[in-house]
Amino acid sequence: DYLNQLVPPDGYADSSLNGLQLESPAREIKSISFAVDCGEQVIEQAIKNGSQLLVVHHGLLWGALSRITGALARKLNLLFRNGCS
Repeated sequence: DYLNQLVPPDGYADSSLNGLQLESPAREIKSISFAVDCGEQVIEQAIKNGSQLLVVHHGLLWGALSRITGALARKLNLLFRNGCS
């Protein structure tokens, strides 16, 4: 909610799906990681650091959502299994 107020995700014309792209089951955020993009190694490091939220400039989802396979499926599984949004 704080980040949405600080930088409203719908305030920009963009092909990215700005704002929270994946809501994990974690209810409390004690640690946040920041990165440029959401590569698999970046996700693994955020999880290793104990983060419940990963904020990136280049998100996971762009334009219309399509099949969730391959690298995208692996990334989403890592995030979900480890409670990281």
